[in-house]
Amino acid sequence: MNFEVVDLRAVTDESLLDHLYQKLYLPNFQTPEQQEDPSIWKPLLWGSTPPPPKPILHILVAGHDLRARERRTLDGFLIFEFFRGSVCGLLTYLAVDARMRRRGTARLLLTRAQEQLQTDARAQGAQLRAVFAEVNDPARVHEAEGGTTPADRLKIFARLGAKRVPVRYVQPQLKSGRGRSETLLLIALPAGPEPLDALPSSTVKAFLREFYQSLGVDQPERDPDFARMLEDLRGERIALPSALTA
Repeated sequence: MNFEVVDLRAVTDESLLDHLYQKLYLPNFQTPEQQEDPSIWKPLLWGSTPPPPKPILHILVAGHDLRARERRTLDGFLIFEFFRGSVCGLLTYLAVDARMRRRGTARLLLTRAQEQLQTDARAQGAQLRAVFAEVNDPARVHEAEGGTTPADRLKIFARLGAKRVPVRYVQPQLKSGRGRSETLLLIALPAGPEPLDALPSSTVKAFLREFYQSLGVDQPERDPDFARMLEDLRGERIALPSALTA
């Protein structure tokens, strides 16, 4: 791979972030309740690090001449967060330009994200416990975004080693007035080189609690959507289905 990868947490470049947003983010993530915008990301990337439950935000950008505004080309990006309380990562948005698909770009971005999440965990004297992601459920969403259907996106994550977390997942409201999203699946990816077959239920519960709190749900246990997910997480370990399907 002869492209560069930049973590915008380490590089303050608003023009690159805005270009990424217009060029790759908006065409690939068109569902209003699942969208965020740079006004949310910029203070989290370049301002003071907020205390938990707010996560640590990273945005990886792959491409060529990324710091040269007139010459840059974007190959893909991955936005992810590290949750310090549960010591878990969440991949929130992954997209690759059409000309770079099936060339290892997504896998490279995922590998870099895993490495950074492990570094974030070690910085607080802990070991990364899990890496989660969200993807549209093909049974509920059929429209293609950025030329990729939900079924195809699910296949991409399956090739990256992802497994579905068997919960009735509801994403909390990302922005006031947008509402919650009930069309997503929660999936888990390997936190390291070993395949992923199961997770401790305590890890999944801790992540979901912190995630809900980070988005303004102060008492998740009183939230009906959160309570339904807890019902699905009985037992000490949660087996993950062998096939990533809806």
